[in-house]
Amino acid sequence: MRRMFHTTTASTKTRWLLALGGCTITLALGACGGTTTGSNGAANSSNGSNSSNAGGGGGTTGSIPACSKFTAATVNSALGTTVGEPASTGSGPIQTCTYADASGGSVTIYFHTTDQATFNTAISSLPGVTPLSGVGSAAFAGASQSDATVMSVYAFNNGLEVSVTAVASQAKIQALVITILS
Repeated sequence: MRRMFHTTTASTKTRWLLALGGCTITLALGACGGTTTGSNGAANSSNGSNSSNAGGGGGTTGSIPACSKFTAATVNSALGTTVGEPASTGSGPIQTCTYADASGGSVTIYFHTTDQATFNTAISSLPGVTPLSGVGSAAFAGASQSDATVMSVYAFNNGLEVSVTAVASQAKIQALVITILS
């Protein structure tokens, strides 16, 4: 299956298609037959997390935080953006937080409870990603193949995959991912 990230502008940027295997599903933040929609009641519960043992390898211990834990102020401060509060889509072991701005741009934070082997397999299928150090137990960065201004950082730590996609520098996105994982 494929996981799609909405890049940062609706009119001029294209979606970055990421070929993934394992337990991932199609996530599209636009018009697509496989779009995951609706609110994530578990992730927005009073305790603010959604624990899950996702299939496809076991060993997952990650907890998905509620999108509201990472406010627009946090994202804007880290990335130099002007996005609003997040909209949440997803359920179970997957959650996407989309922070939109008035000009049609957005920042996407994706959470997935998984195991290290599934994460590594998924990342190995992506073209043009480079390993990063100092971010979780495994991390990679890459620019969109269709728009080099769109950067993503993918990290795995303690059963949780986190990726952030935005028009921002790799260093800024990496710093935000470190904040999210801490």
